[in-house]
Amino acid sequence: MRIFVCHSTLDSEFVIQVASLLKPNCEEVFYYETQQSPDHGFLTTISKALQRCDCFLVFVGGQFSKWQVDEVSMARKKGMNVCTALIRQPDGSDPESPTELKLAFGARPEVNVDPNAADAAAQTALKIMRAFGIPGVLDGLPFDPNLFSYEKDVIDFYTRMIALGQQQPPPLALPDLEVDPQNVLGLDKISEIRQKLLNGCPAEWPKVPYWSEDGVSAPPDASYVVAAALSKHHEPVESNCMVRNKLFFPEARARKTSELSNVFNNVAILVAGGIAPGINAVIDGIVQRHSLDARERGYNVVIHGIKNGVGSINFNKDPGFILDAAFVPLTPNITAIHAREGGSIIGTSRVDQLIQNKALLGRVVNALLVREIELLYVIGGDGSMKLAHALWNCANRDNANHRPLKNLSVVAVPKTMDNDILWVWQSFGFLSAVEKAREILTILDTEVKSNPRLCLLQLFGSDSGFVVSHTVAASGSDQCDAALIPEVKFSLRDLARYLRRRMYERKSADPSVIVPSGFVVMAETAIPTDAICYVDDKDHIPEDLLPDWEFIKQHIRLDRQYLGNMSTTINLSDEEKEAIYEFHRMRRQNRRIQGQTSDALRRAGLKIVSRGLQELISLPDPKFGAFPQPDWEKLRIVTNEPRHVLRSIAPTCSDIIMGQRLGTLAVDNAMVGYTDFMISQWLTEFVLVPLPLVVLGRKRIPMGGMFWKSVLAKTGQPEDLDESVGPLPRNEGAL
Repeated sequence: MRIFVCHSTLDSEFVIQVASLLKPNCEEVFYYETQQSPDHGFLTTISKALQRCDCFLVFVGGQFSKWQVDEVSMARKKGMNVCTALIRQPDGSDPESPTELKLAFGARPEVNVDPNAADAAAQTALKIMRAFGIPGVLDGLPFDPNLFSYEKDVIDFYTRMIALGQQQPPPLALPDLEVDPQNVLGLDKISEIRQKLLNGCPAEWPKVPYWSEDGVSAPPDASYVVAAALSKHHEPVESNCMVRNKLFFPEARARKTSELSNVFNNVAILVAGGIAPGINAVIDGIVQRHSLDARERGYNVVIHGIKNGVGSINFNKDPGFILDAAFVPLTPNITAIHAREGGSIIGTSRVDQLIQNKALLGRVVNALLVREIELLYVIGGDGSMKLAHALWNCANRDNANHRPLKNLSVVAVPKTMDNDILWVWQSFGFLSAVEKAREILTILDTEVKSNPRLCLLQLFGSDSGFVVSHTVAASGSDQCDAALIPEVKFSLRDLARYLRRRMYERKSADPSVIVPSGFVVMAETAIPTDAICYVDDKDHIPEDLLPDWEFIKQHIRLDRQYLGNMSTTINLSDEEKEAIYEFHRMRRQNRRIQGQTSDALRRAGLKIVSRGLQELISLPDPKFGAFPQPDWEKLRIVTNEPRHVLRSIAPTCSDIIMGQRLGTLAVDNAMVGYTDFMISQWLTEFVLVPLPLVVLGRKRIPMGGMFWKSVLAKTGQPEDLDESVGPLPRNEGAL
């Protein structure tokens, strides 16, 4: 697709930023600033460009110039695909579409853009690409950050692509197919494929890039590991064979010295996100392997640890730099001492601000290239995997000529306490954290049973419930009454009803019990569906959420006075209230949290569940025939948040071994020529996963799977704890 950009010179700075983000996804993006020449007049240059282009992008700012009017007139004669971007003015108003545009093109897609908003250029580029129906990404990252929640779904997607018989189907043509040629897919599946393609899913199963010294040679071996072992992906139809269709990963095997074709003299290691048991073992594995190879092959290597990650980069300077003090030299003697310790010897920091921000990405790349860093290792979670892939794209893509450069090799090592990175069988440190969480659960269980009370234990889980569910699955059968995770909706009203019944049955079984005990384990974003009704009263609820507030209030049958009392009891701060409101909006729009959970949302969720249960659980409920006695008012609810304790523990032997193995294999396969990959254990083997596959989403627990059913069996909780609210009516327009 070729886009002609029509704009006023007054808006050039912002328009050029947007155009630079569009370029990687289009065959050409023309704007006059890059083509003006004393040898050719303006109209000649514009006319030739319009003849080449098939899309016409018009930026309308405070002034619609005479030259823009001329360009509109020429574009009208060609009948181009048109999109208008209305640039918000300093006074906050949006400009009107010029009469010339309306007369020339009539109805057409329009997008409103705010040049002063955060990541304004990136967000504008996304809107424009959606309007034109361009399947693409920004710096390698898809439009939709949650295209997939399960590896099997990714495999099924590419299997369907192959069933269509088009490895690269034209996304805009897919809806025109009335039936699948092989009668394998229906229109609904075809539409789903099209939508994922438009949202940035690669049309082909990505390959791991390979750099050889001569730029021509093929990878040094043909050892691959298929993405799934299930027979349905290999038979009975031969065309389903994953090997034949190349739905596999290169094996991440150890390399002989004779195979290593790349020499890296300057290497850097960056840790991002929170800490996890085993990080230092990964760092040690990288340093030891690089140092050994340098000795064996007779060259010098300097290995830097970037102190405190991207937090060391000064983004206020152009092009940005990393202080010399932030580069910590790492040697085998130093890292070996700390390999068995918890934490990170080079520190860490969050990377959320960098995702899809080309300006900041460019500064990071410049800061690394100025230091002549040739190879960067990124150790982190799902956000860090996105950062690694975006950095590789930013450093090595020649937008002008649409070809890869060879400036910086990037290799990622997955590290996550949530265990939610796609294509990672099990992250190092995860089971250590689960073991510690189970230990804490057992200790607290002793407390709540000895001095009866209800305990709420809040664990990791910004978008998934792996830590919570594994901890509960490993607990005793009489220790936990409910596991609350982000994947499963629940209302506070139904949770209270269930716990009341459960505790009543426990009391009935033992007449000596006056106040029964209970235990709930919850993830940090396990927010009740009726949360907004306990935040504030009707007079203070945001206008866009008022219909939902009314709907939920009606279904949970809490009168206005009681709701007011509840909000006073729960007593959220203004910041916490806004966090709940925004989370509700996201959930209504099927959006999910990206990166870490905000402290405000984490605190708010725990307050709503704990303080809400304190009020609701003692209410009589004839639905279950459970009428709490007056003594139940003495029930105390205690909370515990051991997240930082879990992060900081020392790694187990298995974590140390896994970490060092990942570090060593990352080095071997980087030096043989592979880049832009994540090193991972998948199924029974270690593999190189192309980062374009990793960034397609975050893993979640399948609700229909055996594992979650085993958790339900352990707690005894019903599958549906959201009966009293149910699905909200569709009113997306208000949200």
